[in-house]
Amino acid sequence: TGVDVSAHVATDNYSGGVKAGELMAKVLNGKGKVGIISYPTIQSVIDRVEGFKKAVAAFPDIKIVSIQPGITRAEALTTSQNMIQGNPDISGIFGFGDDAALAAVAAAKGADQLKQIKVIGFDGMKEAIAAVDKEDAFVGVIRQYPGKMGAMSVSTAIKILKSEKVEKNIPIVPG
Repeated sequence: TGVDVSAHVATDNYSGGVKAGELMAKVLNGKGKVGIISYPTIQSVIDRVEGFKKAVAAFPDIKIVSIQPGITRAEALTTSQNMIQGNPDISGIFGFGDDAALAAVAAAKGADQLKQIKVIGFDGMKEAIAAVDKEDAFVGVIRQYPGKMGAMSVSTAIKILKSEKVEKNIPIVPG
């Protein structure tokens, strides 16, 4: 706070949230009840959730029925279980990160709802990417690109050292 930053290189979390919402709408065929596992004090997660909400808002037959925190995987498991118990016809859960999504898959499995509930994560952890291929409920992961961020950070730092002009905000679009 209060520091003038020459440049900020980071994932464009809002656009990643939009991608997650668009994917959710696609896998639910534009209708269903959805829950969101959040981390409401972290700006990157707030941006992801806002992007997700914007994307699904374009589909009037998709209703967000629950937004609850689930910061650790254990907390996200409890949150997912609560969402499923409170909304037995829930059809999708967006986990702000892959740990939250993996917990949602475990909750769907525990409730014997792997075919009904579709889960989308965000980050690109190897464990989550592998789970997309193994678990019916885990339909996708929005991937961050730390290699791109690192390369762009070094490139930007070199430009700054050479007194070249750089953008203040350099978003890396997730996939």
